[in-house]
Amino acid sequence: MDKPIGLRINEVGKLFKKKVKEISIKKGLNSTFFDVIHYLDRSGNKGATQSELCEFLRLKAPTISITIQNMEALGYLKKEKDSFDSRKVAIYMTKQGLEFAKEVKSIFMEVETMLNDALSEEELKYFNNIILKLKNTLEVEK
Repeated sequence: MDKPIGLRINEVGKLFKKKVKEISIKKGLNSTFFDVIHYLDRSGNKGATQSELCEFLRLKAPTISITIQNMEALGYLKKEKDSFDSRKVAIYMTKQGLEFAKEVKSIFMEVETMLNDALSEEELKYFNNIILKLKNTLEVEK
């Protein structure tokens, strides 16, 4: 029996993330560091709060707190107080963190290439159309 579409999409997403983590670990990269850098890089390094990272990564505050401390100690991240609200602290990548982000991107591209190579140009076009159609269906508010 065929699995529901949502379940198949979820499976592929999990396998993608698993493959990215496998490659990261083989290259000696901490997978939680990888996730934090990926999130900050995707945001254009506009800064993120600890709670935003917790929500995005679905990790508990103590885990993120320790990760941030470790990444700060290694020079990947820095914290800055909000100029308008000193209670808020934003987390940014340093120059070293930006270099790490390049490595993160290269791993994503490695897995992307694996996926693209598995499909013909016509299949890829068809796949992209289907994914866009599914995305648009889910985004419509009723």
